Amino acid sequence: MKISNIFNQLILVAIVVFLLGSEARLSQAANYEFTNAYLPLVYKNYIKGFTNPGFEIGIEGWIISSNQGDSLLTNSAAHTGQYSAGLGNGGKDRVTSIAQRVKVPQSAYGVQYYQYIDIPDGCPSDFRLMVFVNNEAYKHYICKEGDKGSWLAQDLHLSQLKGTTFDLKLEFQSGSNQDLSLYVDDFSFLLE
Repeated sequence: MKISNIFNQLILVAIVVFLLGSEARLSQAANYEFTNAYLPLVYKNYIKGFTNPGFEIGIEGWIISSNQGDSLLTNSAAHTGQYSAGLGNGGKDRVTSIAQRVKVPQSAYGVQYYQYIDIPDGCPSDFRLMVFVNNEAYKHYICKEGDKGSWLAQDLHLSQLKGTTFDLKLEFQSGSNQDLSLYVDDFSFLLE
């Protein structure tokens, strides 16, 4: 029997015992044979690749930069958990960035992260969010009126980078707009 199958069986037995809540049924649960058990893909996404993908342990694993001297870690908004990176905090002429070197699994075809934009009026023309891959511009996010007020998934299709290590960087510039807040959270790989 493979070690992964034994591990999966132990996890399922523990869950069954917890759900049953009775020592009398422990022997029944221990004798039950599980043939197929799989851990969720989300679990695998967070194990491989990104360090601290949801900013729940501060900025560990990330290289951050801000021309306004703040840490970017915020609990003002979060896709999951309690924290996110606050690239835009309502400051005028703000320039911030987060970056991380990541190894792409062979089974990944891209990267996904979530962003939240809070803008009171319209989308300013001087707002800029750029995604860089190995210091080359990959994607320029352009604000659309319907993007405000909800977490939106952003997919980066990078199948040519399978099995490689690359530098991912998000750089934000607020321009002259003082009322723009931008948060990013929950970086993961898109798996085949």
